[in-house]
Amino acid sequence: RSRADPTTESDRDGLEHQLHTELGLGPECCRGSCCRGSCCRGSCCRGSCCRGKYKLKFTKKSPSWHMACEKTSHRSCDLSAFGLHYLGIFMLRVRANMNGRHSDWVQKEFCPDKDAAVGPPTKVDLSPAGSDLDVFISDPLTTTNSSMKNLLPKLYYHILYWERSVDSQALRPQTLSSSANMVTLPNLKAWTWYCVSIQSRYDFYNKSSSFTSPHCMQTEGATPWWKIFVYFLGSLVICFLVMLLSIYCLFWCYKTIKATWYPSTQVPQYLKEYLWDSPGSDIPRLITPDSESELLCDKVTVFPEPPVLEIHNPPPEALPAPPSDLEPVSRS
Repeated sequence: RSRADPTTESDRDGLEHQLHTELGLGPECCRGSCCRGSCCRGSCCRGSCCRGKYKLKFTKKSPSWHMACEKTSHRSCDLSAFGLHYLGIFMLRVRANMNGRHSDWVQKEFCPDKDAAVGPPTKVDLSPAGSDLDVFISDPLTTTNSSMKNLLPKLYYHILYWERSVDSQALRPQTLSSSANMVTLPNLKAWTWYCVSIQSRYDFYNKSSSFTSPHCMQTEGATPWWKIFVYFLGSLVICFLVMLLSIYCLFWCYKTIKATWYPSTQVPQYLKEYLWDSPGSDIPRLITPDSESELLCDKVTVFPEPPVLEIHNPPPEALPAPPSDLEPVSRS
């Protein structure tokens, strides 16, 4: 059923003409003699002939059911794998089974935009900014790992922060709401620890997520003069101790080397003489041409090599001929 309620006659005619055009209504929509043919789409249609009630006919299709969770004892079912459109409307049904018997189906209409919960921020980081704190917030994600702000543009964050103290009863949390992903917490004390917890909110359907786990960070600020003096004094003491330790190590090494190579306690003279005179002594010493050399060396006599006489026999051709007046000697 469609109905228009314009305030003026011209607006009423325009809306009627738009209604006829969009619905594709023919001449049978009009009654009376003022409307003939296709005049219901023109300006000749006046009066009450084109103002009426119309019935829209549609064919009801049987729904196509998809099995999400089967034979499970859990009281919840994850529908993320089906990729349901966030702005769609779906019909869910469930029944109980036991020993081959089952109950009747119980149906429920499900609209993710209205019924689905909102998750907390994916990540929260803190950074000191002087005596203030910068809070960096990562948007909650959908099942496709995209930002939830793409589906809920008016999503914002409810920030809860407090000063960390041993006495938990003395805590007075402060709140801050913002839709930005970077928020600065103002009016904080310098050099003080603060903790932050954040919640996602969407007011159209009054949705709110759980709070994130607390994240704590210490603020900074101007350094007091007494801290500067203490740091300077401490650095001087550390430098003095390091130098003193270095000098002591060098002196200890010098004494060790000197005691090893140049000992202050000398060996007695008579002991030195005994060690030197001992035949089996390993003390190195020079050899002198004294009696000590006789104990250490064997006597060796050197004789010159005797001359060797050589006799050379010349060949017969080289001998001179005997005189002719000599008679040969005969032997009997």
